[in-house]
Amino acid sequence: MNLYNKITSRIKEIRQQKNYTQEELSILAFGEPAKSRINSVELGRRGANIHTIEKILNALGYTLAVVTLEKAEEVERELNEEN
Repeated sequence: MNLYNKITSRIKEIRQQKNYTQEELSILAFGEPAKSRINSVELGRRGANIHTIEKILNALGYTLAVVTLEKAEEVERELNEEN
């Protein structure tokens, strides 16, 4: 799994931990209900830009920098385990 997909999967994990529906998160992040937009991002289907991902993470109380670092370290561990 690449870094982008790890970040988008983490968005789903955080949303579920906070007990938000996709629609609720969409309203918090974008001010409008757009469940399909959140779903596409969480599944890594849509090449969401950094601004979109950042808005979603900020709505969840996270920063893109923190989640990126967290997931980059995970990718690095996986690569080390493969070698």
